[in-house]
Amino acid sequence: RWGALCALGQAPGPLACGFVQPRRLRHRGEVRDLLLQPEGNQRWSLAQADGETQQLQVDGQLAQGWRASLNGVGEIVQGVRVAAPGGGQRWHLQAAGVDWWAEDVSYLPPEGADAAVAAAELRAPFNGRLVHIAVQPGQALEAGAVALVIESMKLEHSLSVRAAAVVESVLVGPGQQVAPGQVLLRLAPAQGGAA
Repeated sequence: RWGALCALGQAPGPLACGFVQPRRLRHRGEVRDLLLQPEGNQRWSLAQADGETQQLQVDGQLAQGWRASLNGVGEIVQGVRVAAPGGGQRWHLQAAGVDWWAEDVSYLPPEGADAAVAAAELRAPFNGRLVHIAVQPGQALEAGAVALVIESMKLEHSLSVRAAAVVESVLVGPGQQVAPGQVLLRLAPAQGGAA
């Protein structure tokens, strides 16, 4: 239940971003989907796939963890981030005499995904703010067509699709901050080609 702290990292920001942050955490081989809704003042609404919603409050940052409360019940959660195979963020956590490992796999492709599946998504290559969406669901795109524009370090960067595709869904909105590896678009193969 404290694993959501892994998705926040060692220094969660004090300001709320108005967008829900979908996250995926892996514990003992099981991946759980979470939705983090920032509410400001180091507080998040945490919705799990089973529909259960909890309030997560970070009351203080420790050298190796957090002083936090979940639905008003406080706890000191020790946490150390270590390198994970495949590029994820793996955490060793301890709270209430129990220790466990959790891994934030939010930005990793699903296990067993091959190159064709990975090419069916357009991901953010770096941090930035989405300034323009040039596509909509159902739109056919030619190879090299610009789909989104991200502003990073005061420069605008156009993101284009590698092959002809049809936009299945747009997962971001104008003005949204994006992180490296975040899925921005889901694509389907264009008729007669692959995405």
